[in-house]
Amino acid sequence: LARWHSRPKENFECLIVEGGDYLLKGASSWVQVGAEKRLLKLGVKVVKNYRIAHISETEIKDASNPAILYDVLVWTAGVKANEFVKALGLELQKADTLIVDEFFRVKTLKNVFAIGDIAYNFNKKIGRPAPMTAQAAIKQGRQLAGIIKSVINKKKTWPYIFKNNPFIIPLGGKYALADLGFLKIEGFLGWVMRSATTLRYFFSILSFFTALKLWIKGRVIYLRNDL
Repeated sequence: LARWHSRPKENFECLIVEGGDYLLKGASSWVQVGAEKRLLKLGVKVVKNYRIAHISETEIKDASNPAILYDVLVWTAGVKANEFVKALGLELQKADTLIVDEFFRVKTLKNVFAIGDIAYNFNKKIGRPAPMTAQAAIKQGRQLAGIIKSVINKKKTWPYIFKNNPFIIPLGGKYALADLGFLKIEGFLGWVMRSATTLRYFFSILSFFTALKLWIKGRVIYLRNDL
């Protein structure tokens, strides 16, 4: 912005306000610490444990901290279950999610299952629920299909065990953090891996030439903005 509008960098400030005590909830601690370190290096300020309770046209406030002034606000408030679950009259957990066991069975109901954003699937081994992400929902859907088939055929079912999905996040410039579980990569190589992953995803949903064209267009825009 400073370059585009021919203004001193000191005239601009980028601030991330987080309601919890760390960024990127659901990611590994390595990603959380690395992301914050990278953002601070880029000059981005981070405010944690700030739960927004009120918003006006010029400021945000929480219950116990001073107001924060802003000119442009980008709101990313996370995920919440569909409103219809409230009408079911069942016990709900965080973000209005249905409590399920390790076989995705809804608490107190027989042969009723829930997965994805509406399910609260707590993993005792890691001390937290499965994340409300598309990657986790896809894996849950595949396993639930097998569970239902086993129930119909009266065969043994296997519990769902959440494992951290590979996580790659770009953080300005040709820099990204890649947490593959068995391997952790940061910097330029992480950025290359991110680009390759994007191309692979495009190939999975589009024709070869359409995917390649879209990927190249995205790289050009990304590199132009990064100059």
